[in-house]
Amino acid sequence: MADVVTTYIESFDEPVRSRLEAVRALVHQLVPDVTEKIGYQMPAFVDQGRNLIYIGGFKDHLGVFPGVVDDQFAEYRTGKGTLQFKNNVPLPMDVIAQVVKAKHSALLKK
Repeated sequence: MADVVTTYIESFDEPVRSRLEAVRALVHQLVPDVTEKIGYQMPAFVDQGRNLIYIGGFKDHLGVFPGVVDDQFAEYRTGKGTLQFKNNVPLPMDVIAQVVKAKHSALLKK
């Protein structure tokens, strides 16, 4: 399914394309066994058969959809389970890494 995720990412112009690739690489670095698919018309990262996060490219922002968002990420939260990172500012990779690690840890406890 990685090919469909690549096709999705390549359908965007810069800077969205490189931002999606950066998050994709980060997820694979943090969770090496993660697999990819398309769900809800955007890339999803799956660990042990369970959805870790979704990412989506948009004109003005990059969306990260972990499902549940802690209050510590309130600056980026725009809805239940949704984080938005504006395309005109650097991606806070440390924040995204914290989100991925927290969600992965929660999945391991289930």
